[in-house]
Amino acid sequence: MAGALLAQSQKYSVKGRLKGLGNQMVYLSNKGAAYSNIKKLKIIDSCYSKNDTFLLEGIIAEPDFYSIEVPSLNIGWQTFILENTEYTITGQIDSLHKAKIEGGPQQSAYHDYQDRIEKPFNEKYFFYREKNDESKDVNLYKDSLANLMIQFNHDFLNFIKANSDMFIGFNRLYSYAGMKMLTDSTQLAAFKSLSPELKRRGIEKGLDVRIRGGLKVGDYLPDFTMEDISGQKVTLSASYRKYVLVDFWASWCAPCIEELNKIGKWYNKENSLDFEIIGVSVDVDRSNWISALEKYKYPWIQVSDLMGSSSDFFNRCGIRSIPHNFLVDQNGQIVRVNINSEQLHQFLKEKHCY
Repeated sequence: MAGALLAQSQKYSVKGRLKGLGNQMVYLSNKGAAYSNIKKLKIIDSCYSKNDTFLLEGIIAEPDFYSIEVPSLNIGWQTFILENTEYTITGQIDSLHKAKIEGGPQQSAYHDYQDRIEKPFNEKYFFYREKNDESKDVNLYKDSLANLMIQFNHDFLNFIKANSDMFIGFNRLYSYAGMKMLTDSTQLAAFKSLSPELKRRGIEKGLDVRIRGGLKVGDYLPDFTMEDISGQKVTLSASYRKYVLVDFWASWCAPCIEELNKIGKWYNKENSLDFEIIGVSVDVDRSNWISALEKYKYPWIQVSDLMGSSSDFFNRCGIRSIPHNFLVDQNGQIVRVNINSEQLHQFLKEKHCY
């Protein structure tokens, strides 16, 4: 109880002085360090600056990347790791992205990671790649690049072990999970080294699933509830048939559309009482999603939370790209992963459900 009361008494305080800011609305948003327009933005806090200075105060549940921005000036933003402690931000408004932000162990660890691991790695990596391109010999720095990756894995894991409760380590591990930047053994060891709190956040976001390469045959697909185009809620477990294909797609994904059109040629809802399809769109623009459905007229269930790759369900499945699908049985157990139209049609015939 004492710990809970202490946590509630703590708050963040961001004191800023940006030359040229004047009197403007300043916003704190949830833009991340690797921000893209796929992420749904939320304004967390705001205030009105006076004579180049501003003060933002509040409480957040856990450390994460946030950004300071002044939309009226259209000069970009500055990203940092926010926690419930004091910060100062100084610089010039016309170069907000270069403003200096100080305060808190989480932000200090972020700077440390950048200076000791990220920047040195990037400098060498792009130097070798540039030399390879200039020489037209892809093997010129092959050994150097291989050694660089070995060193990066070593340095990254040591950083996680020494900073197990620092958000930046968790954030970068989540970004690299399932990719070739880190070896399988490094990813697993790094995950095991995270603090219990960050490990919990990782599991909630599907980090453990990403590390082992996504959900496999024999795993159980997480249940979900999303809205269809009419706003009706659809729950996976309530839609179980003998088999259900859960297909991830998007209006902008040409390979997705190509494969779905093939399924559409043989799919007949009236003749498939033991089989159902649930299309899960990873669009973020509702109008694009609706336009694609009106154009292609797929006769199966379509849902989306319009969160793109920030979708909790998308992440808990450990998916890194689309098209992607799971064929599950009546219990939600995965029987096939990324089955194509022809294979799916043959499978259903063999199981006497089409």
